[in-house]
Amino acid sequence: MGCASSVKLWISQISVAPGAGFSVTASGFLLAGYKTVNARTSWDVGVIDGYGTDTGYLPKAGLDHELKSLNLMFSMQDIIKLMGPNTASYIEMSNQLGTLETGKLADIVLLGGNPLEGYWNLLKTKLVIKGGVIVSDQR
Repeated sequence: MGCASSVKLWISQISVAPGAGFSVTASGFLLAGYKTVNARTSWDVGVIDGYGTDTGYLPKAGLDHELKSLNLMFSMQDIIKLMGPNTASYIEMSNQLGTLETGKLADIVLLGGNPLEGYWNLLKTKLVIKGGVIVSDQR
């Protein structure tokens, strides 16, 4: 998956004690299914997940695949947070990126559907503004 995590290891156990935060124990590679459970459990105890990809092929198909996987673990509100402000925080640029605010850099993507209604609407790009210039117009 394209999820980056501030806990950069396979998580096999997370223990949560009231008022004591959480502890993480790593134990090598895990069987299928654990990653999904661990990603959700980590998120629920406050681990900041972000999104990134190194795909050099068919970026829209890669994003579609990643969104399908993320959709198994996260609500659309969580996915939007994960892809915006959390990713900016993860790369230590939240003072410049991640939300639309005065003084921040803002590349804008207008969609052809409400992303809160389903991840597939994040793939319906209608207009992309990068650096104040329209770079793609599919209206």
